[in-house]
Amino acid sequence: IVCKSYYHQVLNNEILQSGNFEQIQEPENDVVDRLDQFLKSKGIKVDESLPFLYFTPKMHKDPPGSRFITAGKDTITSPLSKLLSSGLKSMLKTQKNFSAYLNKYKVYNDYFIIDNHDDVLNFMNKSNVKGNSRKSVRSFDFKTLYTKIPHIELKQNVQTFVNRIFNHKNKRYIIVTDKSAYFSNKRSPKHLSLTADEFLCLVDFVVDNSCVVYQGQVYRQIIGI
Repeated sequence: IVCKSYYHQVLNNEILQSGNFEQIQEPENDVVDRLDQFLKSKGIKVDESLPFLYFTPKMHKDPPGSRFITAGKDTITSPLSKLLSSGLKSMLKTQKNFSAYLNKYKVYNDYFIIDNHDDVLNFMNKSNVKGNSRKSVRSFDFKTLYTKIPHIELKQNVQTFVNRIFNHKNKRYIIVTDKSAYFSNKRSPKHLSLTADEFLCLVDFVVDNSCVVYQGQVYRQIIGI
């Protein structure tokens, strides 16, 4: 249960006063048409609506905080976001396997991304078997993370990562669907096929056009994702 006035105040402060959003001086229909034309020119289907912003409470905080979420399901960039997500997940898997191969006979690991707690437990078990006796775990939480990422740095780091994976795979294209992705030297006649530069162009497009509608106006997120 939440006070409607308080809920509106928190959203209003995030969009109008946080510095994370800027108002776009275009009507909503014009913004949708502009994004629609770009996406269709790339052969990507679209759902012609813009997302809105909402938040969920962080009840484990004292006082409770706010987790802001863009409701992007079935909106204009969501089909492209699914494709890019599929491609990036495939690249992460490639990097994980490559790191495991390079560090097979070393005591350290330079891949720090995990999907669940299993990797932590496996590390602890192996470590204890070897007699290192690591018997305690500490966890840390970021007060703000995704909402504070500068877009310039985000795009620069994604570019470095994507180019690294393409160079490692030594393939010209990544073939992506919303469920899977693989690398190839030939374009697929059925699925979206992208060079590294084409993939990065679409990443930049999603980051630069993260828009929400608030009180009939369109706002673009300029800091954070």
